[in-house]
Amino acid sequence: MKSGSFSFTRNQLLLGGINVYEGIWNSNTNSINWSINNIFNSVVNPSYAGDLCIGFDPTGTIGWIGYMGDVNSYGYYSPYFSQTTNGGATWSNIKMVDLNQYSCIYNNTGGLGSVVANYECDLTVDANWNPHLICIAGKYSNISSYQIDATTWHHSVDVTLDNGLWNVKDLGNVKSDYNPYTGSASGYVVMNNSPQATRTSDGT
Repeated sequence: MKSGSFSFTRNQLLLGGINVYEGIWNSNTNSINWSINNIFNSVVNPSYAGDLCIGFDPTGTIGWIGYMGDVNSYGYYSPYFSQTTNGGATWSNIKMVDLNQYSCIYNNTGGLGSVVANYECDLTVDANWNPHLICIAGKYSNISSYQIDATTWHHSVDVTLDNGLWNVKDLGNVKSDYNPYTGSASGYVVMNNSPQATRTSDGT
């Protein structure tokens, strides 16, 4: 990411894709001039498109896109990633990380094939160039495989790279989940979890 530039991503749901935008600060107008930096086609299932995040390491050179989705219609949300190593000039192909492959989750949810995640997430990138996508994983509910059963084990997890290998770290119990407000707002107002990711001042 060049000095004075900014990046953000946007789902193009009708097209099943993601647009990556680059913004350059315009000192004459005191505003940002936005242009499309990259387009990922056919990487989003429009019916199941969750949160979409972008983050860079402290140098602005190594960046990651992370989002929750179900591109291949597996029946549950999974984290997806793309990496840039040149400040956003080019991006890697989209990579899915299947949470059903990690025993720190499925040992608590009933075994392989039982793990699902909510569609909310957040992302940061540490000084070692590794992404940290925070989402909430648990056992699928009886209502939908795209929804966690909040009455059973469900934890916040960190989906990251350890020495070049994808890994999932259990961050602990979550004592809330998707919940409608009651009273006069019942049926109209709901509250979802909103994971927040950040890094320390030294970038780790």
